[in-house]
This record gives sequence, C-alpha cells and structure tokens, in this order.
Amino acid sequence: SDLRSPRSLVRRAAARALGRLEDASAVEPLIEAAGAADDPDLRRAAVQALRRLEAQEAAPTLAAATLDLRASVRVAAAEAVAEMEIKEAAPMLREALVKYPDASTTAVAYALGVVGGLSDIPLILHALDTCKTPLTRRQGLLGVERLLGVERETYRLMLLGGMAKDSALVELLRPATRRSK
Repeated sequence: SDLRSPRSLVRRAAARALGRLEDASAVEPLIEAAGAADDPDLRRAAVQALRRLEAQEAAPTLAAATLDLRASVRVAAAEAVAEMEIKEAAPMLREALVKYPDASTTAVAYALGVVGGLSDIPLILHALDTCKTPLTRRQGLLGVERLLGVERETYRLMLLGGMAKDSALVELLRPATRRSK
C-alpha cells in the first residue's frame, strides 16, 4: 500500500486520498498510520483524514495523538477531538496543556473546552497565559466560552468592530443595568 511507501510525500498523499474516499475500509489503515510515531508528517495527515471521515473507532488513537512530541500532530489531533467531541480524550488534553506550552496550546485548550468540564477552566486559563498574541489567546478562550455556553455569542462579538461591537455589548449588558444603578 502507498501508506508504506519509502517516500514520505507518497505516504502523506495516500493518507489524504484515503480521507477523501469516504470509505469505511480506509479507517483501519489510517488508524495504523496515525500511530506511526517515526513519521510525524504521515501521522498528522492520517489524523486529519480520520477527522474528515469522522471515524469514531479511531477515538483512542486520536486521543493519544494529542500527546505527540510534534506540535503539528497535537494540533491536528486536538482539532479532531474537538470536532468529533471525543470525551475520553480529556485526560490527555489536560496532560498536553501542562507538558507542551507551545504552538499547540490554543488548539488543545479549545478541545478541552469542548470535551472537558467546568473544573478545567483554571487549567485552560493558566495555559493560555503562555500565548504571545491576543488572537491565539482568543482561540483558546473559545474553549472556556464553550464550557460556559456562550461560545456563539462571544465569537459573534469578536468579529464585530468599532461602534457595532460597542452597541452589541451595551445590548448584552442591558438586563444587568436595569437592575443596578
């Protein structure tokens, strides 16, 4: 099979192609490829293909990939966990947030917000302290907002600017200001 080709580029292309086939027979070879610790590029491509296939049977493999040594693999796995709502990945996501304060932090924080619980908020906020830009912090904060049930409203507000944002904030605060001087 092309997933075992000696050429890395061919292995990655094969994993992507299997993900686009939308064929259940592709899941097992992709799960095997997603476990290929010696080939992070193949692992990332296989994780992305399993996400595309929404392969719930790959949940243990996807959860384990959130602890990969490579940030790119952790990001792909965290995105799959969040999109597929793989609850059993929560312990691995917690560990990844503590162990890897790097480029994967925002994706892992968001995924934990999707599959974790309210008790994860302090961990998520602490991990986001390492983020360098407001944009990366916001992405991770969407996980907290998801846990609090306000993700959709908050995301809408983030997309607004200037007076439109001010008006939307005033409108949201209106019920609280009616009760208090």
